[in-house]
Amino acid sequence: MSENASNRLLHELILSPNVSSKKQTRSFAKYRHDDDLCPALEKQVNELLGILEKYQKISHKVHGLNDHGVDLLVKITKDETASHIGMQIKSDSEFEAKDLIRTLKAQYYDAVNYYNDLNYYILLCCDLSNKARTLIVSRIATEFAKKSDVMIVEPGRALQFLQMSQMQIAATVRFVFGTDDIVYKKGLRAVIDLIPTERAILFTTILRHSFGGYNSTTRSDIIESSFVEYVNEHTAQRPRDWFFQKRGIVDFTSEEVRNLESDLDYLEGHLINLSDSEQLLPNLDDEEIQALTAIMLDAKVRFKYEDSDLLDYMMNAFGRQKGYTPPTELAKEVEEE
Repeated sequence: MSENASNRLLHELILSPNVSSKKQTRSFAKYRHDDDLCPALEKQVNELLGILEKYQKISHKVHGLNDHGVDLLVKITKDETASHIGMQIKSDSEFEAKDLIRTLKAQYYDAVNYYNDLNYYILLCCDLSNKARTLIVSRIATEFAKKSDVMIVEPGRALQFLQMSQMQIAATVRFVFGTDDIVYKKGLRAVIDLIPTERAILFTTILRHSFGGYNSTTRSDIIESSFVEYVNEHTAQRPRDWFFQKRGIVDFTSEEVRNLESDLDYLEGHLINLSDSEQLLPNLDDEEIQALTAIMLDAKVRFKYEDSDLLDYMMNAFGRQKGYTPPTELAKEVEEE
C-alpha cells in the first residue's frame, strides 16, 4: 500500500484543484533549476514522506540525482518491496530551448527504462503570464496525455505545492488517511456543513476550552481572536448558501452576506453552547465534538502543534473549502512587487 498511499498523497497535493494564478507564477522567472527549484522540491517531498511514515510502516530515501531522466528520485520500501517516484523539473529559462519537448520525451524514456516500478512526475515551473510559455505547457500536456504513468504538473499547481506549509501537508495526509478512520469520519460530519469562518470559530472554541487553559470564553473573545479574524479576511464575502452551491448555480435562498456574528449564531445551540453566565462552550456531549477534540489532541502529540499552528492544521485536515484562500509566502511576494 505504500506506493498507493504516496501517489494518492502526491495527487492530492500536486494535482489539487487549488491553482496559483498566472500572476503568481511570475515568481518562477527568477528561480533557478539547481539552486532554487530542486532544493525546494526535495524539501517538500521529504516533508510529505516523513509525515507519511507516522501513519505507515515504510521507509524512504530521496536522491537528488539529476541523472537517468530524473531530478529527484524517491525510493519507498514496504515489506521489502520497493517502488519509485521520479520527478523532473523544468525551470522557466529551460522553456527557451527549441527542443524542450524532445528532451522531455527522451528523459521520460530513459527514466522508465532504468528504474523499476516508476511513477513519473514532470513539474513545469514557468511564468504563465508569458503567452509563449503557456502554449508550450499546452503542447507538453498534449504530448504526454496518453502516458498513464506520467503526471504533468502545470505551473499553477507546481507553485501551489512548492509553497505549501508543513501544516498544510500534514493536514492533507490526515485527510487522505481519514477515510478509514471512524474518529475522523465523526469529526468530518461535524464540519461538513460549515463554511470556513464557522469552522474557525468552532475550532477556536474547542482549543480555548480543551487545550488553551482559558477560564472563560465570550463571544468577543472568539470573534476578535486573531485566527478567526485571519480566516474571515481570507474568506469570500458571500451569502452562506454560496459556499455549498456548485459552480454556475446562483439560486441562493438568502442574499444576506455572512458575517462573524451570524456565523457564531449558526453554531450556538448546536455545536457550541452558551452558558447562563454568557460563556461559550463546545458541546462536549456531542460525539462529533469529542471526535474533533481527539483529532486536535492527536495533532498536538504527533506533530507538536500548538495554538495557531494547530488551528491552521484543523482548517486543512478536512479538505479544501470553497471561498477560503489563505495567502502563502510566495503569493505574498508576488503581490508586493
